[in-house]
Amino acid sequence: MMEKGYKKVFWGFLITIFDINIGSINILPDFIGYFIMGSGIYTLYSEFKNDNFKIANTLANFLMGYSLIMGFAEYAISTNVIGVGLYEHPAYMIIQFILSIVISAVILIMAFKIISGFIDLYFHREMEDEANILINKQKKYTILTIIGLLLISVSLNSSNEYFVTASIIYLLAVNLYFAAILRAIFRDSEGLA
Repeated sequence: MMEKGYKKVFWGFLITIFDINIGSINILPDFIGYFIMGSGIYTLYSEFKNDNFKIANTLANFLMGYSLIMGFAEYAISTNVIGVGLYEHPAYMIIQFILSIVISAVILIMAFKIISGFIDLYFHREMEDEANILINKQKKYTILTIIGLLLISVSLNSSNEYFVTASIIYLLAVNLYFAAILRAIFRDSEGLA
């Protein structure tokens, strides 16, 4: 049962990282990824009652709702249903900037709680070495993500497209690092079952 939870968290997170589009249609929107993640986290929580998994599940559900609402809003803006030229409006750009930073922070907290839940699970199963390795990875991921958030904050105020592109690539690499952490946890799952 826990193996299904690991897989759902891993694949749900990958869906949220990569946007696969056919024309203007996003084949795998973020809300699907967050739904899958939330389902996986709930599975883990039902097996191992841990507050970190419970909080992570709540945050995944929040992100699912947010991305669903924003998907409808983006569609309405792009088709001019709720206004013409809103993409260029300064208030829209400021709101998008603030929301992107806040949502990135929520994702960081969710990822932190997921890793914390696994750390607690490792300690519960008396896997101290694995827990200590995961604690170090959690610290590294948190620091790298905070640096990425700072870079994005600076890059959005910069007109240098190379800096903006480099910041986005950096954050993608950090997200892939989190996926690698999840993959390593999945490999250790035989010891957790």
